[in-house]
Amino acid sequence: DWQWILCGDGEELATVRARLADQTHVLLPGWVDQARARSLLARSTVGLAPYRSIPNFELNICNKVHDYLHAGLPVVSPLQGDVRKLLEERGVGRTHAPGDADGLLAAMASLASPAFRAEAGERRADAASAVRAKLPALVSASDPPQLNQAEVQRRLSCGAKPR
Repeated sequence: DWQWILCGDGEELATVRARLADQTHVLLPGWVDQARARSLLARSTVGLAPYRSIPNFELNICNKVHDYLHAGLPVVSPLQGDVRKLLEERGVGRTHAPGDADGLLAAMASLASPAFRAEAGERRADAASAVRAKLPALVSASDPPQLNQAEVQRRLSCGAKPR
């Protein structure tokens, strides 16, 4: 049995809350501050990065993925591109096809297994360090040379708006 804690806000939050109102295993706290996010991460088993597979998210490693790895959590995501490459090459998570609920649950179950968790803990720390050490290098070589620091930061945060 899973308890899902889905943090964040957005245009669809009210709709999602209404659709999941009777689901006692799903919590929707909305946007949470950094202290609460760290507390939730410390109690979590798997980090879910449910981004839409669009170029901006496929060509970058979003902060959420890095945060999960830094917290020692394996990551599940439908993203292709850089995130998929990181998860597969480093063995620190799983991907599933976009919209595939059974694939999502299978990926999460495999990551929550005691065997995987024991084996992968150090790999996650190494992957988080590698991502952190190479942040400026995450901009693809095909990007124009005039790319400025603000654009690099925007890409690294996957377009997230600061609070």
